[in-house]
Amino acid sequence: MQIFLYYIVPFIVVLGVLIFFHELGHFLVAKYFDVKVLKFSLGFGTKVIGKRIGETEYLISSIPLGGYVKMLGESHDDISELPEEEKARAFNNQHVLKRMAIVLAGPLFNFILAILIFCLFYSYAGEQVMLPKVGQVRPDSPAASAGLKKGDLIISVSGNPVESWEEIRGLVQESGGKEIEMVVSRGPEIIVIKVRPEASQIKNIFGETKETYLIGIVASGEIKQVKLESAQAIQRGIDKTWEVTKLTLLTVVKLFQGVV
Repeated sequence: MQIFLYYIVPFIVVLGVLIFFHELGHFLVAKYFDVKVLKFSLGFGTKVIGKRIGETEYLISSIPLGGYVKMLGESHDDISELPEEEKARAFNNQHVLKRMAIVLAGPLFNFILAILIFCLFYSYAGEQVMLPKVGQVRPDSPAASAGLKKGDLIISVSGNPVESWEEIRGLVQESGGKEIEMVVSRGPEIIVIKVRPEASQIKNIFGETKETYLIGIVASGEIKQVKLESAQAIQRGIDKTWEVTKLTLLTVVKLFQGVV
């Protein structure tokens, strides 16, 4: 019983929300183009409950693993006996671009839902960032030769202010091996250090060897919670959705390539 309450019920609820938004996309765009929608169902199989509102029957069906929007003329229904005004509302009689829009609206609405969820999360919880503070300097590395030390707080890289370790990593990578200037806070002192990143081979999450640029420092691991303004939360939500989407698509490509 506990397994049902703690795992199966939440799974069905979350899946139901995803399915609802997906089918809602098909439904709203179909209605926008005046395509006649016969049924809007959450779930497959036999009808559990249903109610007709206007020309559409809204259903909850017995198998909660999907859903569907049934439109007039969608499945090569015999519409030859229908009045001309009804035929004009059949899915298969629509322009190809309208049909494409109806079909693509489902995935698009799931994408919009993901953005909304991430935006709400970042608005409420903010974001955790790793401080740009050095926790370790590798011996005989460019950073060691330049004079960087454990405990240094990096303020800027090549004139770009940094507030997180991720920003440092990106700017070092973008240098392409050219000398960069770091402004560092060390106790009461502000120090300017010049360092030239060295090319190095690393493995990415797919196990592929890639060239990158490193200076030989490791983060202290200290985290701070950052409160985001509404505009920042929206932008972060969009960025995060794109990151997840890109990684998912890349994973599918790598599967076909036999990399993973």
